[in-house]
Amino acid sequence: MNTPPIGGVSPERAALRTSAVEFEGLFLEMLMKSMRASVPEQGLINGGRGEAVFRRMQDAEMAQRMAGRFGIAEMIERALDVRA
Repeated sequence: MNTPPIGGVSPERAALRTSAVEFEGLFLEMLMKSMRASVPEQGLINGGRGEAVFRRMQDAEMAQRMAGRFGIAEMIERALDVRA
């Protein structure tokens, strides 16, 4: 049974968009993790495990906020859209 579109967007299309944006966020988080690992730690103060946990949480939040703005989600949508 097909649910009628609400506001011009079908539930399937909305779910595809949500998944694509979440995937883009995950990709960006992995990218940020790799970028951070490539920079040597420096400074007199080493925050230890607490700083590492904070950085991971900060990177995850930043990645989720940036998701949907780089065009990766749109490319995934186009590739997976069955109507195309």
